[in-house]
Amino acid sequence: MGDDLRSTPQELRALLQHLRTIHAWHLLESPPGSRFPYRLALRRKRDQVLPRESGVIGDERYEIVLQAAMPLPAKIAPRYIYAFAVDSNGKSTLLFPFITSGSVENRFPTSPPPTEIELGDASSFQVGPPYGVDTYFLLSTDEPLPNPAILDWDGVRSPAHPQTPLGQLLAMTASGTRSIALLTPSSWSIEKVVYESIAPRTTNRRK
Repeated sequence: MGDDLRSTPQELRALLQHLRTIHAWHLLESPPGSRFPYRLALRRKRDQVLPRESGVIGDERYEIVLQAAMPLPAKIAPRYIYAFAVDSNGKSTLLFPFITSGSVENRFPTSPPPTEIELGDASSFQVGPPYGVDTYFLLSTDEPLPNPAILDWDGVRSPAHPQTPLGQLLAMTASGTRSIALLTPSSWSIEKVVYESIAPRTTNRRK
């Protein structure tokens, strides 16, 4: 085996941490009966196409839309919405709202509730490396997160320790160390959807 195929103990520990973190996020479930009636979807900005089985393409820009996941009642209690993605290296990126804006203008739905909510430019992002299987999360909660930056961290550095029970749960999940029960409010939910990110094609690309 060549030297280029060997990993140092530090690299192996980092890889294990990445896998543990990704696994922990996939195991995180919403409290019973707290499901938010919308799911997250991506829409390609240049042609408004919603990728499904085809995945998302590098160097393309996408926006987030929320689509009704069930028949909507006439009235829905609005919640604060946060969207973030965990890539194949275990890095989390807060996609909505802007990390510097706090919890401002991210409370949905309005009344009467629409079947689709466009988050627009505030959720726009460009797909880039590392390419692979990425998981997009939609977090909804009755109370705003005091510091939405807890949803934005790299695959090694965990977010700062937050003060609220829900924030602590999210931070422990981010570090892959969630092993104790926390008394969190029941009025939150987390939904996930997986997209494969693909390197940009060098031929036959649309202008």
